[in-house]
Amino acid sequence: MPNGSNFLHTQDSTWFTRFNKMFVYGISFVLLANTVPVSDTHAAVPASVDHFRMADTLQQQGHTEKALAELRKATTTDPDDYLNYVKMAGVLAELGRYREAISAYETSIRLDSQDPMIFFSIGALAEQLGNFEKAESAYLAGLRKNPQYVYGHKNLARVQTQLGKVNEAIPNYQKFLANYTKQYDARRDLANLLLYANREEEAAREYRRLKHEDPKRFSEHLNFARALTRSNSAELALQELQQAMLKEGDNADLLEASANAHEALGQTSSAVQKYRQALSQNPEKVEIHLKLADLHLQKKQPDQAIEAYQAYLNKKPDDTQVRHALANTYLAQKQYPKAITTYKQVLQQLATVPSPQAGMADPVQQAKTQEKVVEVTKQLAYAYQVNGSLDDAIQLYEALLKDTASKGQTPDPQIKNNLAIAYHKAGKLDKAVALYQQTLQAKPNDPALRNDLTSALMALGDKYYTEKEYLQAEKYYLHALSIAPDSNVAPRLGLANVYYILQKADSAYTPRAVEAYERVLVQDPQNVLARLYRARLNLLHREYQSALPQLQQLAVNHPKNLEVQLSLGEAYASLGDPALAALTYEKALKLDPKNIRLHLAAGDAWQQLGDFAKAQKSYEQARLLAPKNHIVLYNLGVVYQRQEKLKEAEQAYQQAFAQNNTFLEALFALATVQEKQQRFQEALGTYQQYAQKAAGQSSSSSNADYLKQAESRISLLKQKMP
Repeated sequence: MPNGSNFLHTQDSTWFTRFNKMFVYGISFVLLANTVPVSDTHAAVPASVDHFRMADTLQQQGHTEKALAELRKATTTDPDDYLNYVKMAGVLAELGRYREAISAYETSIRLDSQDPMIFFSIGALAEQLGNFEKAESAYLAGLRKNPQYVYGHKNLARVQTQLGKVNEAIPNYQKFLANYTKQYDARRDLANLLLYANREEEAAREYRRLKHEDPKRFSEHLNFARALTRSNSAELALQELQQAMLKEGDNADLLEASANAHEALGQTSSAVQKYRQALSQNPEKVEIHLKLADLHLQKKQPDQAIEAYQAYLNKKPDDTQVRHALANTYLAQKQYPKAITTYKQVLQQLATVPSPQAGMADPVQQAKTQEKVVEVTKQLAYAYQVNGSLDDAIQLYEALLKDTASKGQTPDPQIKNNLAIAYHKAGKLDKAVALYQQTLQAKPNDPALRNDLTSALMALGDKYYTEKEYLQAEKYYLHALSIAPDSNVAPRLGLANVYYILQKADSAYTPRAVEAYERVLVQDPQNVLARLYRARLNLLHREYQSALPQLQQLAVNHPKNLEVQLSLGEAYASLGDPALAALTYEKALKLDPKNIRLHLAAGDAWQQLGDFAKAQKSYEQARLLAPKNHIVLYNLGVVYQRQEKLKEAEQAYQQAFAQNNTFLEALFALATVQEKQQRFQEALGTYQQYAQKAAGQSSSSSNADYLKQAESRISLLKQKMP
């Protein structure tokens, strides 16, 4: 009887892991999202939900055993909540405790859940344990609830084969293949089962399909070949040739004819072999090299095709057509320097064609030659372009367009488009935009041209955005939107980002930024940047309760996006929860331990919590990464001062002010540290220096407060002086 080790191919060892994870994350997390509120952190919820949430967090952090312990608490607290058992089953499966996982799934079924995917999970776990009877029962139960889940039929067929239920397995494979016709392994298994069941005609049909799908692997079914139809004229030809070879020997003509027959049958390897034998018999049959080149290209063996072309050209170096084919092969294989050299050789050969004025050439042939020159020049220009030799490409494209214009001919739109692309890549964006617009006028409905023009306009907008010329950037983003208002979110997103920057200084831009991000989300609801910066707008305008659920959802969907994690931490901090903020930053730092902003933010959060040692550690990490950053140095001074490390604080403040002598907060803080060390003369001088500099700066409420304090300290210190 067939079994998994000797009749069917053994399943991939990673299959179960992938299958199980689908259920762990697909069932547990989805059900959690649908049943547990996440936006209201102060709502009263059952204790079991807290355990569930903690388990979810621990599992994501890789603490699977701890997650399991929390889930056991959840099931003890609320033994009637099936969701706890679904989650527990997933965790147990992840730990390799499959029997316990099955038990947990079965408990969830008894309590409430009738999700067919749970039955399929039980089947997968039972199959992993070698309990094929239980796996079959589970798969059947799942299919009764969801008969449209075609992979369930494949899984059921597999375990039925293990159980020897061939006639039951066959229709399940057929149902699966009715939906997935290109599943080679499943079709091979079905063919094997049909043959085992003595249903040879059906088996033959399946083997024939397998042969058509992958002729190279048909040798696996050689012992079944009698069931397939093979007779055709090429085979008869081979028989005749074999008889002739018995009589005449392996001469080059017979070998070449045999190769032709093999080629007609699709037996390319045999054809190549016979062609090579023919060449060894008669090296002067140079045309065979071209046949070999064609065969190698069919077999996707470009290196061998190139060797065949070169062998031919060694014998016939003046064959321009073959040299051109060689150049095209180099280009297709991205061997751009060789393609460039070979195209140049082709052009040199074409230039030797006699001119009609000399009375030595047919004008019609000369016209064809000129067409060939233009074709090869275009290809040479393109080879330069993809090789990064943009100036050479631009020169050739411009020469082609100039020649066309001098003859009063319509310019080739492909040349204009390629030139525009070359301009674009070379950073000549204004020229690229102008040329794209010209080509678009000729083909206004060409989506590719519209995309290229939009891309160039976007590049100009991005250029000005990077240079902080935001109004210029706005102009080009708006132009890009006018070309493709609905097909591309990038221009609208660029425009939204411009308004986001501008609204920081001018609140009149805030509604524009909001509208732009909202319109991006209408086109692309899952656009991460638009969702993130829409939430950040809420943060900037202190709409924390609106921002928080958006950022929490983004963090779940994009846990490795540092901007999302940073913004979520800011939201927690703004809502007065520095502990969650600190944990969020620390989690993000595991992804990018060299992110200065995250270290600074984490330090601020720890400082808010009063954990100055951890704050110091965060700021010191930031200083290692940016030793001259005055903000980092100042914050480090603050946390030193709070820990009474006055000498270290003084040094940090001095360094901060040395890096930026307009950063007067550092100077004021330095004076306070000097005063605290009872170095009153130095403190007085520093306060006076601060007051002098602050008086010359723009007034603000914070500056005014600091200045008032400095003047008060100066007055008091003068009284202490002898």
